[in-house]
Amino acid sequence: MASDVWQELIEASRSGFFSKSSGQSGPAADLPPMFPEGTVRHGPRKGITCGGEFFKSQDALKQRVRERIVGPYKSRAGRRFDASDLQFVVNVLSLAADGYADKMSGGVVAGWIEPNERYNKSGFGENNWTIHIKRADGLVSDVSWTQAISPMSHRAEVLRAMRFDIEHQVIEFKDREFLMKGDQEGCLVCPVLLVPVDKETCEVHHEPPTFNELATGFIADHFGGNFDLVLVADLGNLQTGTRLADDDVRKSWQEFHQATARLVIMSAEGHKIHERSARGGSGVNQ
Repeated sequence: MASDVWQELIEASRSGFFSKSSGQSGPAADLPPMFPEGTVRHGPRKGITCGGEFFKSQDALKQRVRERIVGPYKSRAGRRFDASDLQFVVNVLSLAADGYADKMSGGVVAGWIEPNERYNKSGFGENNWTIHIKRADGLVSDVSWTQAISPMSHRAEVLRAMRFDIEHQVIEFKDREFLMKGDQEGCLVCPVLLVPVDKETCEVHHEPPTFNELATGFIADHFGGNFDLVLVADLGNLQTGTRLADDDVRKSWQEFHQATARLVIMSAEGHKIHERSARGGSGVNQ
């Protein structure tokens, strides 16, 4: 019976029953609340069953999300997922440690992807796409599908929190550099490829000491190098991410980073080449 009802909902969505009710194109109206179904994590190196489909590894499931959700929908950012894709996303998100219990409480009625403006503005990397979901009560929140599939270690959570807490410094640096040093077109020159780079597509690089070196050095000085002693807190307001929980620790880290970080503007491709070269890989072709 449940499968028959679900099939009717899918057919209704395909026929346009849920479309254009609010004057928008595509499946704009809310779908009936959806809940996780048929999703099981079988243990280390034993695969994942998601919505009844078996994936031999986390990477295999990530690739399916890229092919089914990120790839097709990023070219039409903001367009809501159709019924079957929304159910797939809900199933993936339920793999999170807490199953995104708060964010999916009462069922999910809509979902879509948008560029992650926070990371793009800071210049830490382009092509970051965030999934947004809408609960049945109308509350919208962003979620991390990658973290749902591959939960971060506590060390990785601390580093992410530390990066978030100095994000405003990176944005301020980028704004200042383009304001003071940009050419008539508002561009700077990438020091790696010697090509123009604009404010929207550039990335910000930490010259040695790298960000990780700065962060681990700070943790060594303040916590004896033990990341487990560092507390992090959710950003709140149903946002995805964390920050350092202790106000004094956060302030000390921000002051330390401000005083010691050496930031450089690069193009996205130049940044990749520079990183490969720093790791001992091949840099620019000679």
